[in-house]
Amino acid sequence: MQGVSHEEIHSGEDLDRVVKTTTLKPLLIQFCTPWCRRCSTLKTEIKEAFDSEAFRWVVVDVDEVEELRERFEVVSLPRLDLHAAGIRTEMAGFEATIPKLREAIEAAKQKENRVFVLDEDF
Repeated sequence: MQGVSHEEIHSGEDLDRVVKTTTLKPLLIQFCTPWCRRCSTLKTEIKEAFDSEAFRWVVVDVDEVEELRERFEVVSLPRLDLHAAGIRTEMAGFEATIPKLREAIEAAKQKENRVFVLDEDF
């Protein structure tokens, strides 16, 4: 298994470009800073736990790109946002773990493959 790799985001425009060009795969946005030890550990864990087909992964240094820290209201690190099947799952602080990320991916897959039921979904 080849580990998933990430792209560094340096502006809001960079992230908007990624969002527009990511169509079939889930998109994982990791908000972090260089001084956050747990952020660094989580990067390594994600790389080792998932293959390159799992999702598109981008990393935002919220100290460098304050615009995105404000836009996404990042107040706790590390922070993972998974965008898949039309839903956003946010995991922050101690909830930002590999098992929680796997859960979110699985929930998105189930929703993606499910037929909508009028009374339940609308």
